[in-house]
Amino acid sequence: MGDLQSTGLSEVYGAVIPEKFRSKQEMFLDAVKKYPENLALACVHQPNDLFGIPSQPLDEETYHKQPYLRWTFRELSAAVFRCAAGFRAAGIRPGMPFFTFNTNGAEHVISYWALVDIGCIFVPINPRNLVNRAEVVHMINTALSLAPEARPVVMVSSPDLAASIDELGVFNHGIRIAVTSSAASKGWIPFESLMCSGYPTVKSEEDTEPANRVIDGVVLFTSGTTSMPKGCYREHPQWSIYIHAAQCVTTEDSIVAGSSFCGVLPNNHAMGHLCLVFAQTAGAAMVYPGPTFQADTMLQTLTALVPTLVHALTGLKASLGHRLTHLKLVMFGGAVLTPENLQTCIDELGAQRVENAFGMTEGLLIRSGGQSELSKIVDGDHVAVGWTQPGTAIRIADPETNQVLPRNRLGELQCSALSVSPYIGGVSDDSFYNDKGGRLWFKTGDQARMDETGRLFITGRYKDMIIRGGENMSPTAIEAAISKDPKLAALNPQVVALSDQIAGEVPVAVVLGPATADIKDAIQAAVTVNMGTLYTPDDVVSLQDLGLSDYPRTMAGKIQKTKLAALVKKWHDDEEKRNAIVGTEELAVEVRDIWAKAVGLDPARLSFDSQIGEFADSITVMRVRDTVRRKTGKLLSMVDMAKVDTISGHIALLQAQTTPIEVGENRRIVRQGPPEVGDMSHLTADPDLFEPTKELISRVIRPHGLSWEDVEDVIPAYDFANMLAETRLFDSWGFKFSILFNKRSKEVSKTRLKCDCAFIDKLFQEVRSAMERLLKNNRMLASFLVADPDVLGSTDSLHVAIRHSKKLFDIIFEDGGNLKTVDELKCLALDYKDQVTYPGPLSRAVLYNIEETSEVGVVFCVDHATIDASTGLIFNADLDKALKSTSPLSEHVDYKLWADSYHNQRTSLEAKAATKWHVKRLEGLKDHRKALWPEFQMPKEADDYIVASSEEEAVYHNFDAPEIHEFRRQHPRITANIVIKTALVLLNLHRNDYTHALFANLEAARTTFPFLPKAVEATGHFEATDVSGPTIQAVINFVKFDPEETVISLLERVQEDQNNLTKYASAPLQEIISSLGDVGKIIPETIGHQIYNWTPGMGTTGTNPHENFTVLNSVVRNRLGLSWNAGLGGRNTDTFFTSVRGISFDREKQKTLVQDWEKITLWLLRRENWDVAVRGYDSSLD
Repeated sequence: MGDLQSTGLSEVYGAVIPEKFRSKQEMFLDAVKKYPENLALACVHQPNDLFGIPSQPLDEETYHKQPYLRWTFRELSAAVFRCAAGFRAAGIRPGMPFFTFNTNGAEHVISYWALVDIGCIFVPINPRNLVNRAEVVHMINTALSLAPEARPVVMVSSPDLAASIDELGVFNHGIRIAVTSSAASKGWIPFESLMCSGYPTVKSEEDTEPANRVIDGVVLFTSGTTSMPKGCYREHPQWSIYIHAAQCVTTEDSIVAGSSFCGVLPNNHAMGHLCLVFAQTAGAAMVYPGPTFQADTMLQTLTALVPTLVHALTGLKASLGHRLTHLKLVMFGGAVLTPENLQTCIDELGAQRVENAFGMTEGLLIRSGGQSELSKIVDGDHVAVGWTQPGTAIRIADPETNQVLPRNRLGELQCSALSVSPYIGGVSDDSFYNDKGGRLWFKTGDQARMDETGRLFITGRYKDMIIRGGENMSPTAIEAAISKDPKLAALNPQVVALSDQIAGEVPVAVVLGPATADIKDAIQAAVTVNMGTLYTPDDVVSLQDLGLSDYPRTMAGKIQKTKLAALVKKWHDDEEKRNAIVGTEELAVEVRDIWAKAVGLDPARLSFDSQIGEFADSITVMRVRDTVRRKTGKLLSMVDMAKVDTISGHIALLQAQTTPIEVGENRRIVRQGPPEVGDMSHLTADPDLFEPTKELISRVIRPHGLSWEDVEDVIPAYDFANMLAETRLFDSWGFKFSILFNKRSKEVSKTRLKCDCAFIDKLFQEVRSAMERLLKNNRMLASFLVADPDVLGSTDSLHVAIRHSKKLFDIIFEDGGNLKTVDELKCLALDYKDQVTYPGPLSRAVLYNIEETSEVGVVFCVDHATIDASTGLIFNADLDKALKSTSPLSEHVDYKLWADSYHNQRTSLEAKAATKWHVKRLEGLKDHRKALWPEFQMPKEADDYIVASSEEEAVYHNFDAPEIHEFRRQHPRITANIVIKTALVLLNLHRNDYTHALFANLEAARTTFPFLPKAVEATGHFEATDVSGPTIQAVINFVKFDPEETVISLLERVQEDQNNLTKYASAPLQEIISSLGDVGKIIPETIGHQIYNWTPGMGTTGTNPHENFTVLNSVVRNRLGLSWNAGLGGRNTDTFFTSVRGISFDREKQKTLVQDWEKITLWLLRRENWDVAVRGYDSSLD
């Protein structure tokens, strides 16, 4: 622990450390001298006689069967000196930058200590960075700037990496070393040749103390999640501070001579690098289970070697069959943990202690130390990352003023230490500042709090995010993408939100100077290429269009985006008034232009025969439908739009219309009093259940002060919801939003707002009134979900809609008091476990007064049983309108109409036909349980479903596939969705090493009410687009692999299957499961293991905040093994936008998976592969 200085402020200075430190080389040589026979390095994946150096054997049967590298400090020292001699002979001299693209192994360890001996600048880079050429070249050039005159050296661990490095063209005149002999003929020096014993093992006289020798010089890079990676260069003694700090605080779980440390982090990671140094300077062993992290390999290594310290030990609980009785410590770093995570390590892994830590490449390390009493680092549901370390100072400060805040107040984490210094090249200088005493502080950008004991809790990140349907995007990021072009940057682009009736809001770019057609195209292209069409500005407007010569600014010169957005809205409204309804002869061009604008494409690039489903999601389709209605006076039904999936088809339907289609309105009837038998469709066949139903519901709602008289309707849950509720999958499918309302009196100053309680009460009432109107218009939000098999005779659930009254709203709404900043409000959504729970009510709103902005905010919790992505758009639009005026909200299709129809029709002939189709194709599941992948265990308790919400949610990966156009021309019936979905099928087969692929995919099922006779469906009176409640369905993909089948044949087979999956998506899931018998139990498991979702909106335009509120944070964490998303977009509609998330793999493994997904997709699209046997797909993964 650090010195706590009880000042009441969130500022702590760690214990004083000596002014002088030993270098890492001195500490390493000291360990060699003291502990020559101690194990120093174990590489389970490498041979025991590597480079002819003998290993220390283990007297174990498993080791005798497969011996591996185990070097003592004596052998390691010999290898290091041999390597250093070889490096010197190859021309490597002090001060040279030495780049490594190595996986974990002996070569990395040997070369690192050899370079320390020579005095080079060590620059480790993850080999996976090579997939992003621009990023890796930036990193290399950043490091080269430290020694521009020196000859660079590069070392790689495989021939493929050597080829990738050669393609960069950066090291053509450098020294190139490869851990393989096959690259020697290409100008690369085999590392093995440098390890031969022919070189002298002593330094040359000229290298003994050269002037340009670097001591402990290392370059590490930040992750680069929001910009290019930033380089951090440290020399002695900057790196030694934390080694010294670790040695100063000696506990039972410290790394000491003779212990072992199991490393799983990449060697370019700051903690991965420090862990190597921590271990081997203390006389402890570094153990590498493999070149990269693999959970099963690590588990075997832990069992055999009993390490002292373990990093990133997550995901092992499910695969562990016994306790590790000699495991001293499990250490977590960089993860937001729950107390349950820690307890699991002790109870199930067998660890004696657990530790949490938090570090940053910029030079910060905070540790909790090993704890067996978890209460020391646990506060409620939060786990501390620890206390400040010796030689380090930390504070929690106001991010704007850097003023230190009182204890337990949320603010920005800032740190100061010898190890902290500015980035290479002075980039992001605003991340650092000097206090009055001249001390340098680093602004981490992390939101945190410090309690009375000095414990530090990380609570989130300071970022201004825009959220569309759960996807986050930043106007600043869009501006940065535009400004990559110097000509566009000179226009000082500013991105603001424009209200849209369907999407909520869309981004619009405002520029200095004329917004010509060329400028618009260039800006939209820049964003599309750099970020994808999801972020593409809907329009580009000049300041002159707004009647301005400069942006509205504050007295300090800061652009006032709120005023700018208001001006853009006024301009847009005026433009729409000036647009006349077009004639028939202009219809084709007008409709094409509407589509082009909606997806951010040049109209000339958008073919009339383009398949809409490949570049537009349901949100975009609804926006286009509404725009066409307003501009042409004609309206397409959703049924027709679904049947004709091309722009030319839509145009033909519109031209054929003489009068607009009238879409029927289905309004609900509001009765007086509670429902009777005839009002509840689930009682139609069994009216005797009325009294038991009434008693059950009364018992459930009674603790909330409600009675049967308060019940407005009882609605049967549909099959998918029933399955999710019964299996408890629903327990992790809740939403939590932090919302800021843009309502503030222009007549009352900030000062008065802070003290005028009457005004604050009025503001609260205005916001609450608007939210009450939202709930009244969407009554499922405040409903209950009730089930009891003993009472109802089945496991089915019932939605209980409560009549809206002050009594109900007083249960839903809570006054949370004051928050100082908007960021505090944003952070509150991160506490994901603080959710609504069953049976309900299934929404809750806590209102807060935000002091810094004089506005009202809310943390709004909503359960997935009441909402899906489509209804989320409906709710947002209603809330925006309710905040804007007191005029009545447009009535939606009431959920009871849809749900009663589903319940009554689920046994109809149409439903039975759908069920029969699914059952017939899934009967074979009984013999193929092994197709379930990845490893995943269905939890039994609600808490087991919770996934920490502050972890990074997904891995996003985009790639260009220009071959898609030729493929579609030759095979127009096979969609882009099927190509990448088939690639996922093959990826499943490859990773699971099985004959079948098995996973679920989601269907919106919002064209019409399900199971309608065709004559009824054709009336257009039962569209499901505007149903105020969830309709989402899950269907099962079960694909057999025939290695001799041609690629085209497999694609056609998957396409036909998808057509039917969409057609029969609404088939009653419980009927399918029941008809399959015991085999049916695999269906919920399949949904838990893996879900795929084709999301065209990943490549289209639109954002979600509205005119009168902003969604600061949206948190939902479905507990699934893997969840895949894909869409097609980009400037030429040939860019695949993909993402993967889940709990079965860490982020590095997820990155590998999504990259393999890309490789297989591109292989399928190549013409030369269309008619070959599909078994050849694995060649793309070599």
